[in-house]
Amino acid sequence: MGKTLVQGSTPRIRHVHQDDDGNPIDISLNDELIIRIELPDGTRVDRTGILHTSGTDGAHYYDFVPADSAQSGLYKSQGRVHLTSGKQHNTEVQSFYIYPSLAAPSP
Repeated sequence: MGKTLVQGSTPRIRHVHQDDDGNPIDISLNDELIIRIELPDGTRVDRTGILHTSGTDGAHYYDFVPADSAQSGLYKSQGRVHLTSGKQHNTEVQSFYIYPSLAAPSP
């Protein structure tokens, strides 16, 4: 992501599925693309992933909406794909931090 994220930010979370040698896995033929997000309070939510290109690059993403980043703290995400062959593949877990917004209302 490369920039400071604050509450209400709408980052793009991108995951790439790779084999053991680091080569992209073709995910173009899939039944389901999921980006699982763990919020700072430990709640886990699944969001529908979108193919980055045709799927041959192994990449899919999810664009946050402001409500997704309402909590400040450490977020984790992981990509999951169910291929039409019946196989399932998960990506490595990514972590990122969302800081409190100075414009957020005080408790």
